[in-house]
Amino acid sequence: MNKTKGLFFIAFLAICWSGAPLIAQSTGVIDSLKAIIALHTNDKQAVGTLMELAKRYDAIDLDSSLIYINAAEKIAATLNDASTNGLVAQMKGIYYTRKSVYQEAVGAFTKAIEYYQQTGNAQNLADNFGNLSNSYMNLGDNLNALKYVLMAYDLFSKEQNKERMMKALGALTVIYGEDKDTTNAFKYAYKALDMAMETNQKTEIARAFIYIAQVCFSAGQYERAVSMYEQARLAIDSKNFSPLIPHIKLKTANCYLQLKKYPNALQAYEAAYQGFAILRDTSKMYSAKLGTAKVQVALKNYAPALQIARKIEAQIIHSGQLEKTQDIYFLFYNAYSGIKNFEAAHKYAGLLLSVQDSLYDQNKKKELYRLQVQFATKEKEEEIRLLSKDKKLEELEEKRQELLRNIFIAALFIVLIFTLLLWNRYRAKIRTNNLLKVQQEDIRQANENLLKTLLEKNRLLEEKELLFKEVHHRVKNNLQLMNSLLNLQINTTNSAELTRSLEESQSRLQSISLIHEKLYQQEDLFSLNFDEYIKSLVSSLHDVFNSKAQQIAYQVESDPIHLDVETTLRLGLIINELTINALKHAFPQHQEGKIEISLRTFDADNYMLSVKDNGIGIDETANAKFEDSLGMRLVNVLSNQLDGVLTILNNNGTHVYLKFPSKSIL
Repeated sequence: MNKTKGLFFIAFLAICWSGAPLIAQSTGVIDSLKAIIALHTNDKQAVGTLMELAKRYDAIDLDSSLIYINAAEKIAATLNDASTNGLVAQMKGIYYTRKSVYQEAVGAFTKAIEYYQQTGNAQNLADNFGNLSNSYMNLGDNLNALKYVLMAYDLFSKEQNKERMMKALGALTVIYGEDKDTTNAFKYAYKALDMAMETNQKTEIARAFIYIAQVCFSAGQYERAVSMYEQARLAIDSKNFSPLIPHIKLKTANCYLQLKKYPNALQAYEAAYQGFAILRDTSKMYSAKLGTAKVQVALKNYAPALQIARKIEAQIIHSGQLEKTQDIYFLFYNAYSGIKNFEAAHKYAGLLLSVQDSLYDQNKKKELYRLQVQFATKEKEEEIRLLSKDKKLEELEEKRQELLRNIFIAALFIVLIFTLLLWNRYRAKIRTNNLLKVQQEDIRQANENLLKTLLEKNRLLEEKELLFKEVHHRVKNNLQLMNSLLNLQINTTNSAELTRSLEESQSRLQSISLIHEKLYQQEDLFSLNFDEYIKSLVSSLHDVFNSKAQQIAYQVESDPIHLDVETTLRLGLIINELTINALKHAFPQHQEGKIEISLRTFDADNYMLSVKDNGIGIDETANAKFEDSLGMRLVNVLSNQLDGVLTILNNNGTHVYLKFPSKSIL
């Protein structure tokens, strides 16, 4: 007894020194603690009183509630009472659930189940199976969530507890809905609705409509989901506040967000937040705020979106829910991109990729074990069906026994029949076990085949990348060989006109060769950094036309834009032709000059390429000849292939502009 009082005194000091406002300011709480220390005569009563205090503070101050739970846990650990320890572990699991620390909640509920298995209390055991399933569901582990909710449903069915059975059916609906198994999801949702209609419980009817709405949402039927949530709201007694109302508002807001009805979504998210604030459900409050931030990003109101996201970022990440963590990182990425803060956007893009990798691993595990889950579900449903059948058989057998007590000969005959039935059942069980072994072997073989397929796909992808690199390398070498042949021809010819034509062909080959050279040198085989490419191209042109380019200054500017190979090839040839044209005609008699080349983002859907010189411009009398030249015809053809608009201006030199879509053709 002295040990108990000592523990309570330590708990009392911890509470006082913790600075918890509700405890420091409440005379009633201090009196309660004094009463606990002074009046209780045994440890079990002390634990019970502490748990009552923890429940009292659960709705108003979770941190104070944890202090009482920890104090109760220390005392309960000294008791050899599984029921008391189970109650404390269950209360601790509920606390972690309220705080959205689901991994800790799993540990607490698992411990509670171990204690209640010792007591044989089916009701408490079933409740904690349900709590454990809910924690796994929040962690995204639907495999374990399904396992424990089926165990809970089995126990609730035996106890004929329809209220808990309906909640288990709702959990099954959510799990199957998240796994995109709409057939089973609708099956359990409507089963819950039928059971709720039989009992005529308004709250349970509302829950059933919510389950159906969630399945509709998972199936992309957002309008129907909104209708089902409205049915749920109408089923609730509107005179009193119901904890379901904030949940309905939150889910309805998610539907409006998908339907792009942003004003409706904002209104519903705010109503949900206010409702969860009344319930002090911080996890759902953060979900409502996250939804509000998503709407603000969709409306391009990036500043308020970032303000909301910063307030909830730490709590969402700490919750351990990968889907919500992915959502908050994606929101930051979009918002920072929207305000042109690309450094911050890049940071969150990296974090987003890390979370997506984790989600990919998680989904991959789910896919590998999907057959096992389906098998486990069918096995459990068959077991429930057989239990019901056995119960009916037992009732019939009791009636037979009552009748056969009066007739001895008939009793012997019935015993013989019963023996035969047992033998048949034994044979059926053997056949069933053999069938199960065959099915398990099939599942194992299917998993091995799936793993082999994945490994083979990875090998083929690696081979494909090597082949692409080899192709680019060989194309580059062949183009360089052709370039060398042209160079030899240039060195051996005496015709200036032929030399100029060969140099132009040489520059075109070089612009194509550069692309294959850069693709061979980098990891990404399907796109190029255009800024690096255009600088290399200009340097190559300078080398080819060295005699004229000595007096020419180049200014190359480009946004950090990555383009596919075909688009880069066409733009490179266009720049090549326009630059050669400037070198040939813009600066007569080797006069000094400047050529400016740039590629900019024109708007959300278009890029703008410009090639400008400060030379003599295009002579009006020579304009027709200029437009009919091979180079300009090539420029026009390539511009059309890019779906671009080509504009040529005379403004202190020749200015050529090409606006083309950012999603150009391949």
